[in-house]
Amino acid sequence: MSELERAFTGAVLSAVRREGIPGRLGKGDGTLYYTDGAGTRHADRCWCRIGDSESPSEVVVRCVTVPQTYNLPVIVAEREGTLTVIDIDAYRAYEWSNGQYVNVPGHWWTHGRYGSDPLYVTGLSFLPLAAHPSNPPDLTVTVEGCSYRYSSTWKQFPTTTSGSLSAYRPAATNVTHYVILALDRSDNSLDIIDGDDVIGGNRVLPDAATVLATAGMAAAHWPLAAIRLYNGQTRIMPRDIFMDLRLWGGEGGGGTSSVEDFLDLGDTPSSYSGQAGQILQVNATVDGLEFTDRIGTVTKRIKLPMDFTTDDGCVPAAYNGSAALAFSLDGDTKYVTVPVPPDWDQASDMTLCVLCLSQSNEAAGADFLWRTQIASYIEGDTVADAGQTPTVNKIFTAPDAIAADEVYLVEGTIDYDHGTYPIQAGGCISIQIAIDMTGEDGISNGPAHIISWWIEYQADRLGE
Repeated sequence: MSELERAFTGAVLSAVRREGIPGRLGKGDGTLYYTDGAGTRHADRCWCRIGDSESPSEVVVRCVTVPQTYNLPVIVAEREGTLTVIDIDAYRAYEWSNGQYVNVPGHWWTHGRYGSDPLYVTGLSFLPLAAHPSNPPDLTVTVEGCSYRYSSTWKQFPTTTSGSLSAYRPAATNVTHYVILALDRSDNSLDIIDGDDVIGGNRVLPDAATVLATAGMAAAHWPLAAIRLYNGQTRIMPRDIFMDLRLWGGEGGGGTSSVEDFLDLGDTPSSYSGQAGQILQVNATVDGLEFTDRIGTVTKRIKLPMDFTTDDGCVPAAYNGSAALAFSLDGDTKYVTVPVPPDWDQASDMTLCVLCLSQSNEAAGADFLWRTQIASYIEGDTVADAGQTPTVNKIFTAPDAIAADEVYLVEGTIDYDHGTYPIQAGGCISIQIAIDMTGEDGISNGPAHIISWWIEYQADRLGE
């Protein structure tokens, strides 16, 4: 050490012994924390620049009573032979922070579940997506990592340092410029979104409407912080980072508040056009929502009556211990009218199902045919002996010959949008069913019996 350096250090120590001199935490190159030659970082030590000249003395100080914040104005004094930060330099700190309070009340120096200050924190999860100055400080910002879920996918965002924000510094000295730092959840990247100028000189505080005047945050963006930039700035410090999410969401806070329209979400339809009366459902690829006119259907039944009605030859009677409708002669007919079910989906055909038997053996080639006529009526219609004629037929081709009293099911389709006789919601369904024992493919022996019959239809699941 030269005589001049020795004299300067002596002068510094002499001043410190007179109860402190001003300094600023951190070295001129931006290094704040002290690491010894063995690579050990000391939690109670940091670098400090002592003196207000252009060539301050950079020394290691003990710092446990104030926050270890780069460039923080402090008072340094000698304590038990060690240079120690004894307080914040209140006057210069007030100017440095734009009037914001920067000190913290005293508290226990360690945290534990059973200690005097029982705060227990572990891991970076305590500060997910927290934005802070890079180390050493420059015109970038570092954002802590976070695990999150977006569009049904878990993602891990690593601790990331932004690109340089130097291009966003304003040229004029009477304005402050802001940018928004946001997580783009669509590709798990860090985005810089340009904001706007605030008139009034360097370091003007942000205003939501002004800052976001030209900021176009997408639906996938999660705003993290507003960054303040001004003419001549060389470092981004804590005072330049604003993480008040009210900037993006009114008094209630942020999150996804930048999305005000359902259609702006990343996994929803892009337009309401032509979707009146539609409902939402998860799409077939299970990665988004889509509009649909229904949300699936379920098959239901209308049980048709087996009791006495005005019939032509058909006789309700028990047969071998089971309720039955007997059709003994060719042309015997049963007439039934039932309401159109209110939960029918109005978009699918119905099925007439007949569970029946022949009282005699039926050989291969016999044609067991039910002649049907079905019409639907609503108020104002004229009733006529006409309707659509679904085929309800059973041809006993080898080896399908059946024995007497063997039960079989025959079905016919009722065309819901038949060109002449469609099924009409809110109306009724009129059914005629007659036995035909003179079919072209052979003559069934009969007599025939219906032991149960019904109409199957599709109902919307929402109606269940």
